Amino acid sequence: GSGKTTLGIQLCVEAMRSEMMAAAEEQRAPKQVYFVSYEQTEEYIRHRMVANAAGIQLDTIKNMTDPATDLSRRGNYKPYEEAMFLARTREEREADPEPKGEYERFLDVRPMLNKCMRIVDFCQQGGQPGNIGSGFVDEIHMALERDIRETGSQPALVVVDYVYAACMRKIGDSLTDISNLRHLVTIFPDEVKRKVAERYEIPVWVMHQFSGDANEKSPLKLLDHSQASESKSFAMYLSFCVCFGNRDPANHCLRMQVTKRRRAGDHQPPSLLRIDGQMARLVSADSTHKIDKVANKILVNEVANRFQGSVEESEQNQVRSYRQFSADGAGYHGI
Repeated sequence: GSGKTTLGIQLCVEAMRSEMMAAAEEQRAPKQVYFVSYEQTEEYIRHRMVANAAGIQLDTIKNMTDPATDLSRRGNYKPYEEAMFLARTREEREADPEPKGEYERFLDVRPMLNKCMRIVDFCQQGGQPGNIGSGFVDEIHMALERDIRETGSQPALVVVDYVYAACMRKIGDSLTDISNLRHLVTIFPDEVKRKVAERYEIPVWVMHQFSGDANEKSPLKLLDHSQASESKSFAMYLSFCVCFGNRDPANHCLRMQVTKRRRAGDHQPPSLLRIDGQMARLVSADSTHKIDKVANKILVNEVANRFQGSVEESEQNQVRSYRQFSADGAGYHGI
């Protein structure tokens, strides 16, 4: 499937927003949101965190040297902002006729990112020690404990990106037999559930990938956790499992379904999502795109409507908030 890192970033940003509001209401310091990366560098993740949180295009963030001079201001917008603001509803335009520019939006989110964001870089790039990231779940736990001792803060959420890379790192750096890979992938959820989620009573999301065969499927195909790479039993210890299908390269849309939802009510239908790479976001495409089974593609509504009888509308799916997903306490989630 596609969109693992983007989802992880979006989960962290929304969790930080929730934590900042809760901290203000309860008059306490905000807790920390951890993004544990085995694939991408701290800089890669940080750029996308800022883009997602502030709604600023990623290219601008990556090339920014001085926010005061490089970012737009209220009333003096860049072309993408003008298009974004033009698409607002009449009520939104009346409520905020002159929206904030990039600089104002950046200043709005900077305190949240500085106070709540923790990026744990285990990707072995940029001159880090050669064995970093090879300690499996124990190393994640030790990273949290070290941060707690040094800062006095407490964790609110942990996102791990991603399981296969963490298991391969352990095998490669400890010279473990590659035949152990399947076992490590299968036990990773239970290990992180016991040593992180339950220990700190927080939700943990872990990202994983599908098998090679599943990654060759059509974007229309709904994928299931039994198709996880190296382990059909990957979801055994999960409270929730969310499966993203393969991205349609023409419009960056994909299908999403929740294949496991412990104690979470009735089953919800699949959704259509679109990866907005410039904003490092996943956005709902249920109202803008349709599935064309004849062309084997996901099409924009205007195009799909030309093909009578060959399209199906995506079933509307209620978007559940971060707090709702975490309602069962030390929830443990995977994708």
